[in-house]
Amino acid sequence: MLWFLCFALLLNLVRTQQVDNGTSSKQNCFVRDGRDGIPGHPGAPGRPGQPGRDGRDCTIKWSLDRVFEMEKRLRDIDSKCQLVIREAEEMKQELKATKQQTQRLLRILAGKKILDSDAFIQRSTYEIIPTLGEALTQADILLPGEESTFTTPVFSTSPQPTVERSCKKRLAFHVQDKVETRGAVNMEVFNMEGNTFLAVANFHLRESKNSYNIESFIYQMNSSTEKFELLQTLPTIGCRSITYFSDGEDSYLVATHHFDGSTYALDSVIYKWNGTQFANYTQVKTFGASSAQFFSFNGESFLAFANYRNDSSVSIFSIVYKWNQGRLEVFQRLLTHGAVDCKFHRSEDGEVFLVFANYYTPSETFNVKSTIYKWDGGRFVFAQHVVASAAIGVDMFESDEGMFVALASHRTDNSWHSHTNIYRWNGTAFILFQELETTAAIKVHHFVVGGTLYLTVANYFDEITSFLTHSMVYQYKNDRFVKFQGIRTTGAYDLQPFTYRGAPYLAAAFRFNGKHGSLESKIYKMYKGCVAREDALP
Repeated sequence: MLWFLCFALLLNLVRTQQVDNGTSSKQNCFVRDGRDGIPGHPGAPGRPGQPGRDGRDCTIKWSLDRVFEMEKRLRDIDSKCQLVIREAEEMKQELKATKQQTQRLLRILAGKKILDSDAFIQRSTYEIIPTLGEALTQADILLPGEESTFTTPVFSTSPQPTVERSCKKRLAFHVQDKVETRGAVNMEVFNMEGNTFLAVANFHLRESKNSYNIESFIYQMNSSTEKFELLQTLPTIGCRSITYFSDGEDSYLVATHHFDGSTYALDSVIYKWNGTQFANYTQVKTFGASSAQFFSFNGESFLAFANYRNDSSVSIFSIVYKWNQGRLEVFQRLLTHGAVDCKFHRSEDGEVFLVFANYYTPSETFNVKSTIYKWDGGRFVFAQHVVASAAIGVDMFESDEGMFVALASHRTDNSWHSHTNIYRWNGTAFILFQELETTAAIKVHHFVVGGTLYLTVANYFDEITSFLTHSMVYQYKNDRFVKFQGIRTTGAYDLQPFTYRGAPYLAAAFRFNGKHGSLESKIYKMYKGCVAREDALP
């Protein structure tokens, strides 16, 4: 009896809703409540009236069948969800066990000096860069009380059978040296008076009270140990680059001052070598200076500054100065939009180019175009635009494969993964040649070894692995740049190639590890040897 009453109530509820919604049809069947037809005595409960119908032969059946079908589907989905949850929990437990086993293995290998102790890697994300979404949290496998410098685990070169079996020997870059840096963003290697020097531009140190008033470092190569040793420090303010140049008589360093925490209107500084160290020579008014480029052609010398912004706008003039016997004279003002890098190149055909990497404008956001200027005999004139999202680094070079412009792309509007674009000269213009997938790329450089062209890309940040990324070395092969080696880096801002005693090297600037910027940046040397499996690319 109770079941019959419940069923009757359900029928009445569905019948009432059908009346409210009007009529519905199924095979020309009109559902009615039995009371809107020709007047007559109501039929027995549950039986058709005259001429109306109680709806049990159309919509009610369809509705109940649909409800039963949906309930069945919901039960199936719930069952699958429960299965996924159980499998995820099992996987979580397996990963936890694997993590613990990995920790024990790393401690054993480090204790036996088979692995570099830097193999213990801590991964955390802090707000050194704007977040694109929810902050990431990475697993931390650093042992309590230990400090990590985020280096690549490098197998020992001493003869040990176990290591030899798991080691892949190949021509690659291996850690050769480490230098102390503090929020490093640029490495400049130069030769002077028969010696090799390394200038490190230190930009910002979050853990310091005066976070932008950070000294930059000058190192000198010890010819006996082939290691860099600190020569002197330079008092810099938010320094984004240090550029070496010589006018044929004297040697200089240009330190671009970008930001001091409150303003972009800062004087950049030129230092002059006095025989024992670099001393303050003169100042240059700049606005958010990010890069400087010294170049000479046709018997004249110039110094160009890429100005990022003033305190109100990113669309400002970058300045080209003429270097006249140690004095700077304004030669030309070029309109740029958030300029962060510039590069000069004179082609084998004698054509002169100057390219600026533009990073951002409020109207175009990160899709702003970068600009190539060309010398017309008396000044630089607009030649063409090239595009890379949030272009932050540029290199222009020429080899047997052609003349190229490479633009390092830092990000898109919604991701740190983007394309670093390479353009090639077709005789009249630079056209897009190749797109390289990069992650928060900062700098791009070229170098040549044994007639083979290479590119380096310093990758700063990854949405999955945070500041622990693979910076990349590419090799030109079969009319394309292909991956040659991935190098484990930490918040890399530069990967500068140089040569010492005929051997290729890379100087990596590590800016931030997720907690602080006081890090050991690394120097890599190319030779044939063991490479960690995670760094050995096909």
